[in-house]
Order: sequence, then structure tokens, then C-alpha cells
Amino acid sequence: MKYFISDIHFFDAGIIEYCDRPFASVGEMNDALVEKFNAKVDGKGEIYVLGDIMGMNCAFDKRGECSALLERMGIRNPATPFHLILGNHDIYPEADYIAMGFVSADKITRVKIGDMTAMLTHDPCMIQPKNTLAICGHIHTLFKEIYNEERNTLTINVSVEERKYEPVSEAEILKIIGGTKYAI
Repeated sequence: MKYFISDIHFFDAGIIEYCDRPFASVGEMNDALVEKFNAKVDGKGEIYVLGDIMGMNCAFDKRGECSALLERMGIRNPATPFHLILGNHDIYPEADYIAMGFVSADKITRVKIGDMTAMLTHDPCMIQPKNTLAICGHIHTLFKEIYNEERNTLTINVSVEERKYEPVSEAEILKIIGGTKYAI
């Protein structure tokens, strides 16, 4: 099973206010995100983090603590390979994310979702070709999913604020797709 999550923003106090997250502190937010992740993933599955693991303002002084949170989420477990799609707040070189435990760190990639191929990107403000499915983050609460009938494109937002602060499973993505007019 594949899982998708974006805009975790570990240690980012500003995101709590900016996105009206229901947490009193970054410690509470970090713990809740890890707990919700682990309850959903349950130690197995391919994980796609679609950017912004931490907030930019805290990246340099919280790198070790972020690695510890990712380890609590299972990043070193061979049964849960983690892939990173780099976001605008992911400021380290790609090799540093590999050292943290990610098996890949790319700006964009494609994966199979059922019989379809989905484009994974952090920022949906790119040119999405006709007849494509995209899974993204970055936009936080702007939309959950959006279908463009004229271009037959579907973009699904997996930012934590829109998805109950937990990852979205491949089965849930397929259900979302089934509730739209999108057709491959």
C-alpha cells in the first residue's frame, strides 16, 4: 500500500497560527502527527512525503530532532521505504535527505495508483499536461481536490490540514478519483 502526506512542518510554530492547526505547541503538533501517521501506516507501506518536512525558519537547528521524529515514524524500517518530493522548505541537498533515511529525494516523480500513473509534486502551480492525475501539497487548505473537465486533469491535495493530519492511502486516493469525472 502506498501512502501520501505533505506539509508536515515539524517544529514550525508559525504554521500552527497560519493554518489554524489545532495544537497548543510544536511539541504537541509533532507528537500528534507522528501518532496519527503510525496509527494509519502500522509499520508497512511505501511512504511518499510531498514536501515541507520542517518549516524553513527551524530547519538548521532542528535537523537532529526531525530525524528522530522520522525514525519514530519508521523511516529506517525496510517495510516502510520513505520517498521525499522536495518542497519549498526542504532546503538541504538531496544527499542529506538520503542520509536521514529517505530512499529517494526528487523534485517530481511518477507512481502507479491502480491502473493510472500519478505525477507527484509539492507545488501544483506547474503545468499539468492534459489527461493527468497529480498528487500535491504546498497549498495547505486551498482545495482538497480539483478537477478540470476541459483538460481532464485531477489534482489531489494531501496537505495534512486537508487530510485529518494523517497520510492518505492509495485506496483513499482511488476512492477520491472514483468520486470525480476524471478518466484516464
